[in-house]
Amino acid sequence: MFYGHVDKSRDRSASDKATEALEGYRRRFPDAPPDTILTSFHDAWMLELEGRMGSLTIRGVSFISGSSFYVGKSDPKTGQGTA
Repeated sequence: MFYGHVDKSRDRSASDKATEALEGYRRRFPDAPPDTILTSFHDAWMLELEGRMGSLTIRGVSFISGSSFYVGKSDPKTGQGTA
């Protein structure tokens, strides 16, 4: 399961936006710790550069637009998100 968060603000860093997405995920799913952030290639690159996401796997994908972050838990067998 993934929690989606969109923040089009140009004044905030990618890691600030991703942190807000993480907080939203944890409020919604308190018993399912996240392990993955899906976002655009550019935002994934920025998150890697900023280095503030800890042990979370950051994946840039072509089907997610900029300033959109999907935080969740991937399936350990396939590496894909769980439903």
